[in-house]
Formats: sequence, structure tokens, C-alpha cells
Amino acid sequence: KLDAEPGHILYLDYETSFAEIQERANALMKGLGLLHSPSFHYQFMSDPVQDKVEEISELILEYGIHYVIVDSLGLACGGNPEASDMINPYFRALRSLKVGTLSLHHPNREGKYYGNVYIQNNARAVYELTSSQELDGLHVGLFNRKRNRGRLAANIGFHLTFEEATGGALTKITVVREDVRTVRSVAAGMSRREQVIAELRGGPKTQAEIA
Repeated sequence: KLDAEPGHILYLDYETSFAEIQERANALMKGLGLLHSPSFHYQFMSDPVQDKVEEISELILEYGIHYVIVDSLGLACGGNPEASDMINPYFRALRSLKVGTLSLHHPNREGKYYGNVYIQNNARAVYELTSSQELDGLHVGLFNRKRNRGRLAANIGFHLTFEEATGGALTKITVVREDVRTVRSVAAGMSRREQVIAELRGGPKTQAEIA
């Protein structure tokens, strides 16, 4: 079961288009059994967030926005994400909006987040997403790497299946919870300790078998 607190969402898009996001949103809503969602608001973006605070704030007031999603940080910060003089103004701008925010960010070649250390320092919580495309759909794991208050959240797994029309357009995305340990490539996102415990749940193993 998937539960979420109701609220109006503002999606700041630096990467795709309204048509693509609308297709995905409609397919997700159908998969979740929702006929229509007036709470999702889209905004095409090209300028840095810190240069558009006034306009974003007006949208927040106009639509009663509770949460803002930025896709993605590398483009939204307006410069090199490895430079603190790009990252700190970006997070100050988000803070001035006075609503909850989620910044999507891409990893580097080593699988770590790309950019300045202030990306993690300024975030109140950091989640790493790992995924594996299999014949039965997309398997996704969410791993909490940082949390300012309280213990780290438990690992979360999702299984997404996709239905397409004849022309290839997405028509339905079904999302169900699953154990992140069930898909080995996704389970790799767990800590070594968690991976060892997961291996031992099926019974005793030698050191070589665990390795």
C-alpha cells in the first residue's frame, strides 16, 4: 500500500517537456487508480532557481503549493555543481520558498552524487536511488544516506510495470512495494552489513558463499 499526505505539487522541469511529464503523470495516476489530479502543477524552466524566486513564489501562492520538485539540480543551480558559489545560492533560494522541496540529482561515473560537498551538507535528507530494468519491469531501491533528525529510514523497494499503446505511448504505470533484497542489482545499494544479513536469512553460508 502506498500512502502520501495530500498536497499541491509544483514540478520545475529543466530536462524534458510538458507533454512527456503529462504522459508519465497520467500513466501513474491510472496505475494508482486516480482519475484526475488537480494538485500537480507543471512549470517549464531554463533559468537558475535563484534567478526565478519571485516567479516561483507567485506560483506557490497562486496554486497553494505545499511541495516543490526540481528536476534536476545540475541545471537548476545555474553553473558548475562542484562550485560552492553555485550550490549555496541555490539552497538559499529553495529555503526562501518556505515549502518542502525535493532536488533530483545525477550520480557521477563512480556512482556518487556529482558536485560540491555543500549539496549533501545543505540537504536535510539524502536518498540514493538504484534501479534495474528486468523483463518484468523496473525494480527501484531507495536508500536513506543522510537524515538530520532521527535514525535513517528503512530501505524501500518498488516494482514498476509499464503498459503502452500501439504507438509506444505510456498508458499505465503500476507501482507496488517490494523487498529491495529480491533483486541483486538493486540490493547492491544496501550497506555491506545489510547485504550480509540478507544473505544469511536463507540459512548458514560460508565466508566464500557470502562473498
